[in-house]
Amino acid sequence: MSHTDEQPSDGRLPVEIEVYFPTFPTLDLVRLARFVDQCEPGNQEKTEVAPVDDVDPNEPGIQTTGFVASLGDMNIGVIVQNAPSPNMELIQLGAITEEVKQVLARHKAVASLTVVGGEDESPIERLLFAYKVVAGLCMQGAIGMSNLHTERVLPADVLHELFGTPPKDDEPSTWNMLRTHGDPPQLLMSIERIESNGREYLTTCGLGYCDLPDLAWEHVDDAATDGVIEMFNDCFTYMMENEMAFQAGETIKDENERTYRFSDPPDDWELPFPSEGTLLMTRV
Repeated sequence: MSHTDEQPSDGRLPVEIEVYFPTFPTLDLVRLARFVDQCEPGNQEKTEVAPVDDVDPNEPGIQTTGFVASLGDMNIGVIVQNAPSPNMELIQLGAITEEVKQVLARHKAVASLTVVGGEDESPIERLLFAYKVVAGLCMQGAIGMSNLHTERVLPADVLHELFGTPPKDDEPSTWNMLRTHGDPPQLLMSIERIESNGREYLTTCGLGYCDLPDLAWEHVDDAATDGVIEMFNDCFTYMMENEMAFQAGETIKDENERTYRFSDPPDDWELPFPSEGTLLMTRV
């Protein structure tokens, strides 16, 4: 996998996203700040977006530009260059159609976003701020994005549909649905297959960004995969809506009255992506 478990200097889980453009963009930073503020109109703090003048000197034939988006003590550094992403494999691995993969793979410019700061914010607020900036870039010609740590790849059409129209005052925003219900979960988590100590597992990836432990299930039967994924999604929704995390030793029952137990993983357990810990699930 292309991502790592290295932590940023502020101690938070790393948030790094790439945004794809068909050509090198000319960005309207005032419009971008206005879009971010319109995502949740009731917020008191205003977004500031300012260009960066001291980007590294360009290599021959490479054009770059940069800016910083700030909201409170959260900052997103963005560097745009007229070159394809160095992480092209994420597009090929993405859970998207072949047609969309081909469109995204033809991009000629990429914006790299990195979130820093926000130590006093809940982890999900840092991720949502990044998604607001990403959505704003999609309104200015971007064709898609990849989250480097959850390997989630989305075409711009999805972001247009979810965030293109600001909610009315009496309507719940998609942003609030994400932070309170984890919906749509595709923006916050993915399901991956990993190997640890010679055994294969299905695991969630991304729950740490919601201040939750990731979940793992030992994979022994392909026929059971759909059921495990559904169970993971149900557990994620339950934890988000109840603002709690399952603990090792707890048990739950599904709609068919089957019982599952959560337990700590072995001491030498490692995940190939950032996490706030893992719980193994087993059938009792």
